[in-house]
Formats: sequence, C-alpha cells, structure tokens
Amino acid sequence: MMNEFLQNESTNSSLDSHCEEILPLFEGAPVTVKYAPGQGRYMVAARHISSGEIILENEVPFVAAVMFSSRKNVCNTCQTHFKESSRHNVKCCSTCQQVYYCSYECKASHRLDTYHSALECSVLQQLNSPLRVQYDDDDILIAKLLIRIICARDRDPDPTRFATFMLLSDHVLDYDEKKWEEMNILWELLRELEGEEHQGVFSEPKDEVMGILSKIRSNFFGVWSMSGKQAVWSGASIYLRCSFFNHSCFPNCLVAQESKPTQQQLDRNNVGAIFTVRSVCDIEEGEELCLSYVPLDQPTQRRRAHLATNWMFTCQCVRCVDADADAKPINAFCCPDRKCAGGLLVPDCEDGEGGKTGWCRICNSSATLPTSDERRVWFKPTE
Repeated sequence: MMNEFLQNESTNSSLDSHCEEILPLFEGAPVTVKYAPGQGRYMVAARHISSGEIILENEVPFVAAVMFSSRKNVCNTCQTHFKESSRHNVKCCSTCQQVYYCSYECKASHRLDTYHSALECSVLQQLNSPLRVQYDDDDILIAKLLIRIICARDRDPDPTRFATFMLLSDHVLDYDEKKWEEMNILWELLRELEGEEHQGVFSEPKDEVMGILSKIRSNFFGVWSMSGKQAVWSGASIYLRCSFFNHSCFPNCLVAQESKPTQQQLDRNNVGAIFTVRSVCDIEEGEELCLSYVPLDQPTQRRRAHLATNWMFTCQCVRCVDADADAKPINAFCCPDRKCAGGLLVPDCEDGEGGKTGWCRICNSSATLPTSDERRVWFKPTE
C-alpha cells in the first residue's frame, strides 16, 4: 500500500509545476506563484510591498478543530476561551458531551469549517472508552480535522475549495519509516473509533485517506485562544491560501488579525479566526514571501529538528545558515513582553513614520522596530 501511495503521489507531483491553477486564488493580491525543481511552488512579491502592508485579508479557515484536552475551555465554533464569569452560558453536544460552545448561537451554527457532524459525534463518544488512553491529543486533533475535511467535501456547495486543498504539498516522498508508522496509527485510530452506526463512511481507499492526512500534517496552523492576556494553543486549522507560503525562521510576512485589536476586544477575548497576512518589512518585487511555522525564540538546532520532524524538510533560511545566528537578538523584532507568545510585531502603518513602530498581535504592546535596511543585514550566510 505504501509503494502504491508513493507511486500515485509521484505522478501527482507534476501538479507542482501548474502554477496557473493556483493564481486565481490570489486575484487582486500583490503576489504571484513560481515553481522551481527541488523547491516546488513558492510565493513571490509581484511588486514592491511596503512594511506593514496587507498582502492577504479575510482568509477564513477551510476547517478548524479544538484539541481534545481543551474542549471544555474553548468554543468549538468561534475558538474563544471561556471566561469563568460566563460559564453558565456554556453549552455542549447532548449526544457525545465532548464538544462545547460559548453560547447557544455558536452551538446552533452550521459553519462548514467547524461543523460537528454525526460521524464526529460517534467518534468522540468512543473516546470515553478505554481506547482513549491509546491516543494522544495530536492524534485526536488530526483525526477531527480529517473528519471535518471529509464532511466539508461532501457539504460544501463550492467544490473548488476541496480541490484547492488537494493541491497543497504533503512531503510524502520524504517520509521515513517512523513517519509512516505514525500515519498508520492515525488510520487505525479512525477505523477503531468509527463506530458501527457509521461503519463504511471511510470507504475511500486507504491511500486516498492517507493522502488527506499527509496534507493536514504538512499544512495545519495552530489555533490560539486568549486566556486572560495569555495566548493558549488550543487547536489547529487549515487555511488554503496561507498554506502556499513557504517557511523561514526570519520571515518577511506574518499572520495577524484583520485589524489592530482594541482593548475591548482583548477584554472580551474576541479574537477571531479570520487571518490577514502582512509584510513585516519592505519587500522588493521578485522576493519570496515566507511565514514562520515554528516559534522564533527557539535556537537553530531545535527549530530545525522541529521542522524536520513535523514538516519533513531541513531549513536553509538565512537565519539557519548563519553560524552566529543564536547570538543575535531576534527579540528586536518581537513583542517586548517576554511573557507574551505574540512573536513578531506587526508594523504600524498608521504611526506616521512608515512603520517604524510595531504592535503585538496578542497583548497589544508596542516597540520601535529595526529599519528594513538593518533587517536585511541582521543575519548573514556563513562563508
């Protein structure tokens, strides 16, 4: 089965050169798609992009799911963290009692990205059995995303969304024996938890289901919800357009909320799941546009190990190939509050100084940023 799957993926990898299938997704954005052998598809600036400029906006998730361990504290629909003062408003699924909502409105919602289907309900009921101890949070989270993708495929009136998902990279040609073992564990999890009532729902050939699983593994984004003033990792989501951006440990773009959060929004934990991609510096036409997949405050060895384990590549970004990188302060570009997980600051285009200051996506702190010229020489490849 593994050889058959690899053969299919090798044939399908020719899709990487068909950039014209992807370009319509970015109509109106200052980007274009390129392809290079060994690198695959990548996004580049179609013109000069100013620091802090919006590159993509109103990016909604294809699917999203809350971690099993966070289910009693985070809303399934809007992914906001429950406040103790409003616990009396919390609702849950009366059948499986494993999916929670901040309000009746969220429970009544039938949004495609967070739809709690009968199949998922059946699977989550099984997790109350002794089988639960055999699987960790990551396994269950990936399984939930898979179920939601299959349901979205069958319910979405726009079939191009699933077709776009299937164009995402999966790195299966780089899988080692350990990674295939992990994938097979996920497959067995689904088969065991499917339940008699829904037996046969996963009737697709195993290699097709494994193909979806591998794309989830290579393209999910973390869902962060606010608990007080702290950001807590509480789940994962798939954003179709954002998934076409490659990684860099010194990215020139970041994912942010649609607008600078007000104190009222922070107080109410009203941090939505709609993404905006912004530049963090001046970007010239033809430069590759990159996001970061991992926390930037980690040393090089840890970042590279994380990327190799989860995304199946060895990072060769300018920061990773600078032998002195770990001695250089990446925090000059990040939230000044060391207790905050906000990461890179968003250049403030309204500061009247061309984005010389930046604000934190999480705690709303601000600080002066290095200039774009200083940024370009911050890290240098080792000779």
